[in-house]
Amino acid sequence: MMTLEVKNLEKKYPKKKVLNNVSLKFDTGSIYAVLGENGAGKSTLVSILSGSKKANKGTITVNNTTYQKGFNNVNEAIKNKIRITHQHPILDDEITVLENCLISNPRKNIKEKIIKIFDNWNFEIDVNKKCKNLNANERFYAELLAVLISNPNFLILDEPTVFLSEEERKKLYSAIKKNSNNSINKLCTILITHKIEEAKKLCDKIIYIKKGNLTNNFSFNENTFEINKEKKLTEEIFKIENLFSESKYLPKLFNINLSAKKNSITCITGKREDGLETLEEIITGIEHIEFSGKININNYQFTKQINIFELRKLSIGIIPSNRITRGANQNLTIEEFFFPYDKNKMIEIINKAKIKCELSDKIKTLSGGMLQRIILERELSLNSEILFLFEPDQGLDTEARNILSEKILNANKNGTTIIIFTSSDENELIKISDKVIKLKEGKII
Repeated sequence: MMTLEVKNLEKKYPKKKVLNNVSLKFDTGSIYAVLGENGAGKSTLVSILSGSKKANKGTITVNNTTYQKGFNNVNEAIKNKIRITHQHPILDDEITVLENCLISNPRKNIKEKIIKIFDNWNFEIDVNKKCKNLNANERFYAELLAVLISNPNFLILDEPTVFLSEEERKKLYSAIKKNSNNSINKLCTILITHKIEEAKKLCDKIIYIKKGNLTNNFSFNENTFEINKEKKLTEEIFKIENLFSESKYLPKLFNINLSAKKNSITCITGKREDGLETLEEIITGIEHIEFSGKININNYQFTKQINIFELRKLSIGIIPSNRITRGANQNLTIEEFFFPYDKNKMIEIINKAKIKCELSDKIKTLSGGMLQRIILERELSLNSEILFLFEPDQGLDTEARNILSEKILNANKNGTTIIIFTSSDENELIKISDKVIKLKEGKII
């Protein structure tokens, strides 16, 4: 058995302390879950464990070797057999999956290792495919493959199931259990998640972090929002007619016909491979995707590439599924992110998002859940006529998801038409929707 031990770990920034005297012990052969509210310190903890950040105080010990304030860099963590898959995988998009695997792993016997991993972990991916052409779940598997080739003893999975279907989640968790119990090379898995029930079923131990401290008293607020189902729904404000798309790199769409009435909440569900990601690309216009058919948004008809600036003119708010690369530039300050709002409005939005930060802070200092909340508040502040929400609750803890539902209902009550796109059939947002549309294998069913 191998051990990874953290003692008295502390991480602070000029105006806030993120981790406070945290001590933990991880053993191979066991599965751990790390849970906590958005901004609790989970991401900071795994960043220190994986070598991308240094602590201000404390030690990390791996098999009797102690590192003051943690590892000096990622390579030092890798040498100690600690690897991480990120919530938004870090890949070089201009090279293939195989070439990404070779960046941090030796070339010797690489093909044999890949075949063994596919068999052992019950997944496959085209290793000759360029990473820029991968969909969301393929990107996760590409990074997981590159990590597993190095044969880690400690595997950190940061929100691994965000873009995975229910079947894929079951396969992943089954593989984690199998490899934790491997008699030859037992694995320690550290799962960062907001899914409490899955953590209880899968993990040997659950670690709760609250405001940078370990705690045994961890709970989320219950649902408190009320659903008003007595709305009068009028004309269609969003309509797709006879939409076909045969993108080379994204799942195809076949004769899509769907609509949403003004002042309604409509939820469209489906896996990424069913075409949900293709729909997002077409509707937002962020990437150029060829399609045929008609799209009517707020009485404006599109028959070719939609432009994001045209959508803004039509009073459309958007929260993209990938908040890191599309929702915000990580190198901007929060003040720059909110341009051209005045400072009073910026502070008002931050307060509504319940985030403690300064306007001079960089976007990259926010946790994923905090960034999701601040993007939501920015879009809600526009008082848009239509709000497109793509995977709006990803990265949010239970309490934040309840607050999200309340905010969606309030925006809808004030006249905003809400259209939600989610890859989860179990999403709580389905409960507050007036209409649910199912997308499967590129078709509406």
